Amino acid sequence: MNDQGQPLDGYTVRVRSANNNAEITQNLFYFTPFSLNSPADASAVSTNYPNFDFSVNKQRLNLQTNLTKYQVLIRKIEENGAGAWETYLDAVPVDHDGVYETTELYVTYSENSSRISVYSKLRPLQGAYEWKIAALDKEDHVQETETRKLYVNTSIPERITSSFPLTILSISGVKNVNLSTYNLVTIQNTYFTQSPNPVIYGIAYVNANVALTLTDRKCLSTSIDQSLCTKSYSTVANQDSRYGINIPSGDLRAGTLYTANASVSLHDFYNQLPPFTLVRGSVGN
Repeated sequence: MNDQGQPLDGYTVRVRSANNNAEITQNLFYFTPFSLNSPADASAVSTNYPNFDFSVNKQRLNLQTNLTKYQVLIRKIEENGAGAWETYLDAVPVDHDGVYETTELYVTYSENSSRISVYSKLRPLQGAYEWKIAALDKEDHVQETETRKLYVNTSIPERITSSFPLTILSISGVKNVNLSTYNLVTIQNTYFTQSPNPVIYGIAYVNANVALTLTDRKCLSTSIDQSLCTKSYSTVANQDSRYGINIPSGDLRAGTLYTANASVSLHDFYNQLPPFTLVRGSVGN
């Protein structure tokens, strides 16, 4: 352990626990490092049989003596959340020279069995998952790595995160604009502008794409083709993190209620402001 009580790289620990009568009951084998190499977190692969690569302590004899096996654990990510953890690959040997292969899995060992890669031969994956590696010692204690996300033959969803902000500083003809993903409680439901062609100006990360849609609510209730009710605009934040969206004359009819949706994206990062109402002039009948 270091001065902060953290385990030092390259060390193994056996902890003997005692019951209330001070009788020694079990030994827990703990080792570090125990880390994931690939796939990287939130990466996408095009094969239904992804390869899982991880590294373990280089003390080969200690691992041989104290561990029984490694496992690959997964859980499916659905729209309503993640499912239960399950053992995807079991009985991965702790130590081997070169290649270990069965009808179920294929494992390669390198660096004196301190780096291990394994993939399934029988269980294809499809969709979004969380995964991790588990090591079981000879008294059935379990040590696990960190958890990563993996997208198998599916698109990577946009990540909504408060640390990827979008702010609207001003809208032509509107007073006291305060629209920001950093401060959602100050956002008003409705903003009125007298400008026939307002400019929406704000801040986003450099090179981020800022998108705005305006949907005519009355049109939604009367038009057969509702796609005609929405107008879309987009721009890219400049090197000063500023952007501007110009709404052309004629796109905002006086007295009409428009639902405005503003969002920002860059690579797989995404954020959006809550929908708000934009009105030119006063509200019509």
